[in-house]
Amino acid sequence: MSAGVLALAAVILGCNGDDEETPTETPTSPTATPAITAPPGSGDFGELAAKYAAGVEGVVRYKVDSENWGFHPVGTWSVYRLGAEIREDWATNTFGYDEITSAFIVGDGLFLCHSTDFAASCSIAKEVALLDVMMILFTPIKDFPGDLLTGGPDYTATELPAETLGGTEARCFDVAVDGRIGEGPPGTEKIKLCFSAEGQLLAYDRLVTFDSDNPDGRLTAIAEEARAATEADFETPVTPRDLSPGG
Repeated sequence: MSAGVLALAAVILGCNGDDEETPTETPTSPTATPAITAPPGSGDFGELAAKYAAGVEGVVRYKVDSENWGFHPVGTWSVYRLGAEIREDWATNTFGYDEITSAFIVGDGLFLCHSTDFAASCSIAKEVALLDVMMILFTPIKDFPGDLLTGGPDYTATELPAETLGGTEARCFDVAVDGRIGEGPPGTEKIKLCFSAEGQLLAYDRLVTFDSDNPDGRLTAIAEEARAATEADFETPVTPRDLSPGG
């Protein structure tokens, strides 16, 4: 794994690394799919958010950008899901060439891979927590729809015109939150969420306005591609190696 990825993990798992007030959230298990149902009165928004929180099969590639948000992610995040198999990729171009970190939870085991234009390597993870270097990066996105439905601050969801995102028709909603979702400095939130008919998340544009004088925090993930998942999506780029002592 590159030094850049390890440094990024240290920032995510620790503090935000600067003096800005940035949103922070408690990581959850990457395989957690809590039984979340749409509360009465939440309408179509609640139904779609609950479908997403339960886990939706497919592949979505998101363009990610941010301002004053935690580790300041800018890059491409891809999510793969087929039955119990899960894969997530994070691709950046920090030094003039692409670097991709991938985490696999598949029938053959748990794997963490790192790829560039020049080489690829994969290691075997003995426990799912070792994949957190990748899997917890985007819990603020993955957990948000479910958190809205499970007793957080009051919110209102207003439907927006439909859009086509990643080649898929999406229903979009403007969500205003009276307070904060998850932990973090006091403030209010406004977010645009778009879902496919199956509940796949296709757009996430989250703006946090802090009660202090610090600048707003913003995190966006917009689908550039959405498609069905296949078994081939869960094959590692090279054969994983056991890097544990005695492996």
